[in-house]
Amino acid sequence: MSGEAIYYVDYIYTPDKINPNNILDIADLDDLWGKDMDEPFVAIKGLKIKPQDVTIYDKRGYTIKINTPSGISLLKFRATEQDCETFQTNNQGYI
Repeated sequence: MSGEAIYYVDYIYTPDKINPNNILDIADLDDLWGKDMDEPFVAIKGLKIKPQDVTIYDKRGYTIKINTPSGISLLKFRATEQDCETFQTNNQGYI
């Protein structure tokens, strides 16, 4: 084992196959999540993010907004300072 983290996800998309309607359909099922059903996890494999596509908001904790090339905006609430640093410091132009 290489020491990499393993995440179990419900859906895996590639950047060119993200369908906004599918994401909205998943979000509309939020009344089902709770005691016996965890909210779904979605992975986007191979997504390259340019630093200029990232906005960090600092109101009562950090929120990171990522604008993807397909026009979908992703939000990470309760981000840590380390998360913010990852998105702010990159020498290669992509995160």
